[in-house]
Amino acid sequence: MWNYHGITGPWIVRSIGDLIRNHCPDLVFLTETKCLSSQIDTLKRKFDLYSVNVDSCQRSGGLALLWNKSIKVQLQSLYQYHIGISIKLTSDEEWWRFTGFYEEPKISKRDISWTFLSHCMLKL
Repeated sequence: MWNYHGITGPWIVRSIGDLIRNHCPDLVFLTETKCLSSQIDTLKRKFDLYSVNVDSCQRSGGLALLWNKSIKVQLQSLYQYHIGISIKLTSDEEWWRFTGFYEEPKISKRDISWTFLSHCMLKL
């Protein structure tokens, strides 16, 4: 998981690429991408990954989840501040849940974020 505060610059894309090449993660969760689907699509094609994302709103926010094509992923929930999936790394493994979460930036609304996250955990 990485908060890049915007992934539109070429040096940031190179940085993400270096991390992916050097560590070969199954999942990559990016917060505060500050970009649209088309920019995430470019990133996923460049590194041969699947992805789902939440577009930024007026150059703030934005989430992206990218994953290796060798694993199975089922989208469970998608919202401005989270991406929830079920994941299976191998065919004989049980499904498990991953929720990439970014807290509501306005302090007055953070209780909504935490209530939502608690609700997600109860569904497991």
